[in-house]
Amino acid sequence: MKQRTLVIGLFFLLASCGLELPDSKVITKEIYDERVSQLKKERQERCKKEAFERAEAIVDSIVHDMLQIGLTDTLDFPEKPIRPEAPDHIIGTVKQFEVEK
Repeated sequence: MKQRTLVIGLFFLLASCGLELPDSKVITKEIYDERVSQLKKERQERCKKEAFERAEAIVDSIVHDMLQIGLTDTLDFPEKPIRPEAPDHIIGTVKQFEVEK
């Protein structure tokens, strides 16, 4: 078992020595870009959550106000009737009655 582990270890050691190491600037840029995208995603999720909570509070207050209006106004009065049009003036259109003196 020890021989097998030693052979595998030597294989990886020799294989790693032959390859060129990647540029540290490229790796740093990739890690930075990944971190930035992750932070943007977290910030966007947090923003959506806060917007949903604010909208939920506004809707709850509107529903509460609507229910309170319905509870306080228990008398349901009918609407006022429409005012009829005024009749035409009759002064000057009817002959005066002749009254005997």
